[in-house]
Amino acid sequence: MESLLAVLCVGVGLTLSLLTLKPRHRAPAWPPLHTNSNTCTDNKNCGDEVGSSTEQQQQQPCDVAKDLQELAAAAASTTIKETAEENEITAAEEKTIAADTVPSVMPNNKQTGEPDTEFSTFLNNEVETNAANKEYVNVAADMSEDAAGARAMSSKSTECSTTRQRRVLFVIAHPDDECMFFGPTILHFTQKEKAMVFLICLTNGSYNNAEIGRRRQRELWESCQLLGIPASHITLYKCEHLPDHPSKIWPVVNTANIINNHLHTLLCDMVITFDAGGVSGHINHRALHSSLCYLMEEQLLPPDCHVYTLDSVNVVRKYSSLMDLPYSLLFSSYVITLDTSQYCTIRSAMRAHASQYVWFRKMYMVFSRYVMINTLTAMIPSDLPHSAW
Repeated sequence: MESLLAVLCVGVGLTLSLLTLKPRHRAPAWPPLHTNSNTCTDNKNCGDEVGSSTEQQQQQPCDVAKDLQELAAAAASTTIKETAEENEITAAEEKTIAADTVPSVMPNNKQTGEPDTEFSTFLNNEVETNAANKEYVNVAADMSEDAAGARAMSSKSTECSTTRQRRVLFVIAHPDDECMFFGPTILHFTQKEKAMVFLICLTNGSYNNAEIGRRRQRELWESCQLLGIPASHITLYKCEHLPDHPSKIWPVVNTANIINNHLHTLLCDMVITFDAGGVSGHINHRALHSSLCYLMEEQLLPPDCHVYTLDSVNVVRKYSSLMDLPYSLLFSSYVITLDTSQYCTIRSAMRAHASQYVWFRKMYMVFSRYVMINTLTAMIPSDLPHSAW
């Protein structure tokens, strides 16, 4: 018993000492952003866009800018050419007109004293010709303005391609999964990368208790606010075929369709969820991984959308806190850690789940590596399990 207490004291002391240090390892090297010409760069309206997988809508903004510049140049050239053809008057024609012009000092016919009809016809023709020339000049000016507007639009498209935010979707099964398991990764994207983070939770955590479900829903919103996820970026589902139950299997295709709808609607670059072990082994967690496997195997994911899963570890590593960091750095592809302030943020987010913050979860927040370290694995088609959906 004394030896066990000694080990716990050493672990707590080491954890507290390591928390005072900020991680020095390199940041994860995520895949480059695929810039979509239809992607909105306004954070207020991005959630209203609907994604598409057509080749035309996946055209790069740099190509769009180039096309707009060529279109503007062609429009200006065509306008000048048409104006020159319509208004072309040679020097010989000018001399002929000057010779045939009726002198302006002869407004009346000398024989009859009446107005000279030929002179009046000439004046009318001159007025119509001047009006036509003026109209062509105005058209040319308007086309020049359109060309300038096209060039400005191309410059804006090029600028937008360099300022586009990464879009990351977290898929969880229950309220409190976001801070118990994905806290370091969520804070990495909301604080360090300034990405647009979305979250969908497929149950309200009721577990046959409707009142608890409504309470946990409010707690999820409070927790996400502390983690930096806007309320408009959170979606919570309450479906009969997706119950919060540790022994009921979720239908893979239905679950996959819900996730895929969000991925296409939000034009996500990344989706992050549990791996095949579900971290805690919960059957609902593992169902999310199976659904992503289905989408990847059937090639239903949006183009250039990458899937990442949170690594499950054995129980010793799971409750070794920051002592698991050396092993994670050596054997994991994507390692995300946090500093002291971020650790406090995650603890505050967990406290927001007051209905779940009992004594064993308080212990979990002290000893679990997932509160301080997240290691991710990129899901690739060759790693998919062979399953008949």
